[in-house]
Amino acid sequence: ASDADGIAALVRANPVAGTKLRAVKAGSTPGSMRLEFSEFPMQQMPPLAKEKFLRGLESSLRERFPAVRRIEFVDQPSGTFMEDLEIKTPVQASSSP
Repeated sequence: ASDADGIAALVRANPVAGTKLRAVKAGSTPGSMRLEFSEFPMQQMPPLAKEKFLRGLESSLRERFPAVRRIEFVDQPSGTFMEDLEIKTPVQASSSP
């Protein structure tokens, strides 16, 4: 399966976002993916809920899809850009003497 298929399955498992996902496509830059949602107004999510959703998605993507560095959230059918999620590489803990 492609990264797009795997990411779609991952997002569809989310109880809130899963039913709103319409498409997963290559994003605007290498290493990015575009997630298209219908009736999923991210800008209206409570800040803590939005942060929890994004951090959970970031963690899962980092582990399972290391080549994906960025997620673009887009409203469908308007094409309105809603959010951008950079997948950060975890900082390796340095061992101090």
